[in-house]
Amino acid sequence: MQRFEVDGSCMPGDVLVLYRCAPAAVPVLRISSVNGPALFLGGPFAVSVSTLPAQVRFAGASRGTEVLIADPLPLPTPTPTGSSSLAASPSVEGDPIVEPERLVYVREEGRTERWLRLEGRRALHDPPIVWVIGDSIMDGGREEVEAALADWSLTLDAEVGRSSSSGVELAQAAVDQDADAVVIELGTNDTSPAVFRAHLVETLDTLAGVPLVIWQTARGPEDDRSIPEINAAIREIVPTYPNVSIADWTAFVPDEAVQTDGIHPDEGFQDLEAELLVPMLSEWRDALDPRGATTCGRDIVRETS
Repeated sequence: MQRFEVDGSCMPGDVLVLYRCAPAAVPVLRISSVNGPALFLGGPFAVSVSTLPAQVRFAGASRGTEVLIADPLPLPTPTPTGSSSLAASPSVEGDPIVEPERLVYVREEGRTERWLRLEGRRALHDPPIVWVIGDSIMDGGREEVEAALADWSLTLDAEVGRSSSSGVELAQAAVDQDADAVVIELGTNDTSPAVFRAHLVETLDTLAGVPLVIWQTARGPEDDRSIPEINAAIREIVPTYPNVSIADWTAFVPDEAVQTDGIHPDEGFQDLEAELLVPMLSEWRDALDPRGATTCGRDIVRETS
């Protein structure tokens, strides 16, 4: 558990506190709000950022950890006008916390991450509704994903050769069904990073009201120059949305598990999609229950307030 200070004064735990309920548990940041506490998840749900929006402000510091909060940008752009360098520390202006904004950043040891907003004001469906949208990679792991999400209401829509152009329509279908979570694995079949970027933004705009969105990075052969640019777009755009995390397929899949095309998992590795995605979905679901990451939250606040 970490308590925070501003100008040398310790802040009560019901205003700002960062905690883990177990050594290996997902870290949780709790920020006061006039509408009740706002919770943000780090660990696998946090995404690294290289720039901050202009309106970012300092919230508190604790043993080398800083919390920064900001309003979301009107439009997601890789280099927002007036964005501040991560090397600079925002100044404190007035009361550091009045109402937590939708974008929250945690800086530690030179690394700054935007943490995932845990939307706790909306009850999940029973069972929770999840849409998984993808191409041939997701289709290849279909059976394993379906088995691992047997206790969810799952729609898995994956087609060979699908590009990001299909994402918007399918995202709208998920919204129409009032999905609790949406996973998107698209980008491998895109040839234009600029076009992909536009589809990415439009899709995430469509999903802005969904509590959890996970976008999976792409993997391709070494000579495919578009894949690094597509992944760069994902890493630039996703942090500007408070409800979106990244499933890093690129880093997760070992080279020996990929076919000679450099794209698809080889025979015997069809379970990789389930191994990457299901823990994230399960941890997020448990945190909302509240179990898992947030199970000790009330005790933490009581002990530090």
